Amino acid sequence: MAGARQPRRRAGVSRRSCARFEVVLAMLRAAAFMVPSGLGVQDAGYVALLGALGVPGAVTVGAAFVLIKRAKEIVWIALGLLVFFGGRVVYREAPERA
Repeated sequence: MAGARQPRRRAGVSRRSCARFEVVLAMLRAAAFMVPSGLGVQDAGYVALLGALGVPGAVTVGAAFVLIKRAKEIVWIALGLLVFFGGRVVYREAPERA
């Protein structure tokens, strides 16, 4: 069949492993507090742990995963800035009455 769907390949990583993975990387990021936003530390940690778990194409999968996580952070930062600066524009002091 020309339109047959290919079965999805799984990486073979359990949810428990994913939870451990996040905890270890959060600790790495906290330990590297002197690096702004943990740039590079967390990213390298994702790639290293994916490789240790035996995920095929760990570098590619890790890079995609990091981009998605960083995009989420950028969206929240942008929303925070929008609320902060948007609120400053809308708020004006009432004129004093004589």
